[in-house]
Amino acid sequence: MTQRRLRLHHRIAIPFAVVALLAMLAAALVAISAMSRALQARVESQIVNTSVVISQSDFALNAAILRSVKAITGADVITYTATGEVIATTVEPGNARHALIAAATAPDVTRAALSATANVPVVRAIDCGKPCLVAHRHLASRPDTVVAVIADTSELIGATRRLAATVLIGAVLSLVAMIVLSQVITRRVTAPIDDALVRSEKLALAGLMAARVAHDVRNPLASIKMQTQVLGARLRDDVETQAQVGAVLRDIQQVETVVKDLIELARPGELRRRPAPLNEVVREVLNQLSPQLSYRKIAVRAELADALPTVDLDTDRFRQVLINVFGNAADAMTTGGTLAVVTRRSGGGSTVVLDVCDDGVGIDPGIHDRVFDPFVSTKRDGVGLGLVNAKAVIESHGGTIELFAAEPRGTCVRMTIPASARHG
Repeated sequence: MTQRRLRLHHRIAIPFAVVALLAMLAAALVAISAMSRALQARVESQIVNTSVVISQSDFALNAAILRSVKAITGADVITYTATGEVIATTVEPGNARHALIAAATAPDVTRAALSATANVPVVRAIDCGKPCLVAHRHLASRPDTVVAVIADTSELIGATRRLAATVLIGAVLSLVAMIVLSQVITRRVTAPIDDALVRSEKLALAGLMAARVAHDVRNPLASIKMQTQVLGARLRDDVETQAQVGAVLRDIQQVETVVKDLIELARPGELRRRPAPLNEVVREVLNQLSPQLSYRKIAVRAELADALPTVDLDTDRFRQVLINVFGNAADAMTTGGTLAVVTRRSGGGSTVVLDVCDDGVGIDPGIHDRVFDPFVSTKRDGVGLGLVNAKAVIESHGGTIELFAAEPRGTCVRMTIPASARHG
């Protein structure tokens, strides 16, 4: 992936975080609105009940009683006539007294209170130098007299704002925690997908290169090999020339191996499968490589289980896999060693397992997790395609391949292949 593109876990987590943010904000606003309405309704209920109680008798005309009401409820009370004359009040003298009384005894509010049906209190929000709620009700004994119960709602508004701030801070902290958690979770979930995307892009690049190299190199290489062989035949009596020809042919063989790997990479899906005995294919490849293994002082220990079920194989492709795996094992044993090849059945006979182990230098831990990636190799002159092709072929057969450390030293390659359907 390019650096300009968001990583996969960001593309998952960011929309999730945005949706979560909108949902939390909506929930917080709804909660704040509901709590604000509930608090305001409680204040309204309190002043309405107070106005009903004191308007039932002449309590509203007694300033001492009104002061007791204020001490209990915290609300100011003004008893006044329809003409605006104040009869009794709890409003303390001061600069704000006139403004408060004027706002509470406004003519329009007074008319509404006097004309209210069923003697129901009229509740309104007014500005009395600060936010206030006022409940108006006319006295039962004096229809031209009105009682106004006034509650200061500035503390209510302040409490609502503090509550809103608390809810919003909680929502933000929850959102931050959710973003961090979602990043961690999505990163863990998408890491294999990201790795798969990177590997897919590498394979696509390798496949394109493979097709071009195979086309441009294969035919000239065949011609060079043939001409070298002809030259060697003509000068077979010249020992020095024969040594040089042999060295050239060995180099050509190495290049041919690379070209074969590239060709395999360019056609991973082409399989011609038929039921075949795995042990026979293994023996054929071991016999083919026997001279090379002997020359490199590598002993072969083959433990091939009897009565193995057959497997559906593209034998040509699978032989190439074995050649690559055996060759890697041999390259790891630079001073000789033992190549162990073991077959066995597994899963109640539903699968066949092939283990190839060496006692060589082992795999560098730094590349252990990338050994099946293109162009990753422990060999100085390797191109890192052998195991890539092996993995592609094994997986196209419905099997698996893995590497792990051998004891006490070396590396094991384990290939698992499903048995043929007739043996399932």
